[in-house]
Amino acid sequence: MFNRKQFSTDLFMFRNSKGLSRATAAKEIGINKSTVQTLEENVHEPRISVYYLCVKWMEKQTDFYFN
Repeated sequence: MFNRKQFSTDLFMFRNSKGLSRATAAKEIGINKSTVQTLEENVHEPRISVYYLCVKWMEKQTDFYFN
């Protein structure tokens, strides 16, 4: 099962630890800034391609958020 809440929290915390705005983080990740917002606010699960980009950016293993 996908741990969406932990993914959202980690994405938010990682972005803030780097001192980045959502727009800057989105540019680094390669996604839209509104996507970063919805992911951080835990609105929906990411598409697999977006998930892969985010975990790669956060330097996590791709299976990290799956139990």
